[in-house]
Amino acid sequence: MRRQTRDLGFTLWGVLVFIYLFAPIAVIVAYSFNTGRILASWQGFGFDAYISGINNDVIISSVITSLQAAVGSALLATVLGTLGGIALARARLGTWWALGLTGLLATTLVTPEIVDGISFLPWFVTLGVDADLTWFNNGLVRLIVSHAMFSVAVVTFIVRARMAGVDTSLQEASADLGATPWTTFRRSPCRSPPPA
Repeated sequence: MRRQTRDLGFTLWGVLVFIYLFAPIAVIVAYSFNTGRILASWQGFGFDAYISGINNDVIISSVITSLQAAVGSALLATVLGTLGGIALARARLGTWWALGLTGLLATTLVTPEIVDGISFLPWFVTLGVDADLTWFNNGLVRLIVSHAMFSVAVVTFIVRARMAGVDTSLQEASADLGATPWTTFRRSPCRSPPPA
């Protein structure tokens, strides 16, 4: 009886937390269909805001730029994070470069985004102007690289944790049977070895 009461209390607490988190979003979604121009007063239901948004070239251009930056940074972070995670998973414990990379990625996670943004500006200017890498002068490239730098750390730590569970004897057997490293990686089962 006591356990059921505790479980019911945790369930109710979880429901209250989700209501607290998602109620403001539900209010914004509901009021986005308001035909009035003031949020505090409901004038009526309509799609006026969405129609004017679709017909606004600035909004459409902003959405397209956001989607391009999201896809580009996701692809870049996936590639770099996967490579970093595999490298860290296969590194020997205490290797200087593995410790340095882990520290750098952890620093990236805890650094405020405004500090990242301020520090990226001189770096982009140095690469784009001084080193004459003109594609770093493109705003979309800067957006993609900046967003990917934070995501790379997350992907790297996830891949590293997953690769630590892969049985290395399977990779060695794959190499003994003539598989290339790429085939071994692509077809490797990501399961932990069965308990002995």
